[in-house]
Amino acid sequence: MFCSNSHVQFFAWLRKLERWAFHYQAGPAVNKFLPLGLGVFVVAAGLSSCGRAESVLSTFKGNSPAESAEGDYGNFNLLPDFYPDPAIGTGLSGGTVPATQLAGVEGSSETCVGFVNESPAHKVNLQDNFNHLNFSVESPEPVLLVVVSEMGDRWCAVGRQPIVEGDYWSSGRYNVYVGNPDAPEVGDRYELLISEINLEDYQPISIAPGFEPDPAIGTGYVGGSLSAIDVAGTALTETGDCEGFVDSSADHQLTLEQPFQFLKVLASSDEPTSLVILGPNGESWCSTGDNPYIEGVWDAGEYEVYLANPYSKQSGARYELRVTEIDE
Repeated sequence: MFCSNSHVQFFAWLRKLERWAFHYQAGPAVNKFLPLGLGVFVVAAGLSSCGRAESVLSTFKGNSPAESAEGDYGNFNLLPDFYPDPAIGTGLSGGTVPATQLAGVEGSSETCVGFVNESPAHKVNLQDNFNHLNFSVESPEPVLLVVVSEMGDRWCAVGRQPIVEGDYWSSGRYNVYVGNPDAPEVGDRYELLISEINLEDYQPISIAPGFEPDPAIGTGYVGGSLSAIDVAGTALTETGDCEGFVDSSADHQLTLEQPFQFLKVLASSDEPTSLVILGPNGESWCSTGDNPYIEGVWDAGEYEVYLANPYSKQSGARYELRVTEIDE
């Protein structure tokens, strides 16, 4: 479900907003959300129960279930780090064409059973490769979500909040259909959300000695707009140099419920990175390089963990953070 963790999604959205704001000021102006055509997309101030900005579902109240609204069926032209995130489209679910007749769906599993329009509800043009992307739909009644690439690959999901999610989406055009899983007729209004936010990223970690599974894992993207030196309060710590740039908020909140006689926190990434940890009593530790780590005796308390891009004020490569009691 798209709303599996409201707090995590909200803070991930804030982190995405922070990175977009910096990029918008310092990077190419084209690297943002660009609507194709005349679709209207609204993100109102305030928070929904899912922890993201309130979506245009609130505008549906004045429409009957079978009534189209201005701005429906908009198309999208997206680059990585697009804003606003999520990009939002609306329309009516359903149609008269069996989903199994769509290109790329023939012979698929029963997940793709239902009825859609002959033309896609939305066309999504990815102008570059995406590390992560998800398509989700919110609707009062179950709907069929089908995403078909120009190469004929297809993904399907059914439910009130179906989601198609994955890593490494190639550039190109994707056709999105929102169907009626039960009958060849027009169904309820829906809201399509397209997002780069990975709900598994930037999760808090809370552990005590003997925790399982070991290691505890965290993921996300390195980098941000603030100097790691400023965040750590020093350029050099007893564990190494503080280099690069981090987010203004920690990538992970690490809670140690009890003291540890030995604990190791290490980061792995395709590129060198800088690991910055702030302790509960104002301490700071840094380590920079390939697979940096910090280990030793740890007091109980709340720790803030940052992963820095050592080269520039931009979001960098994906990382995996591992917290372990094993002396590897």
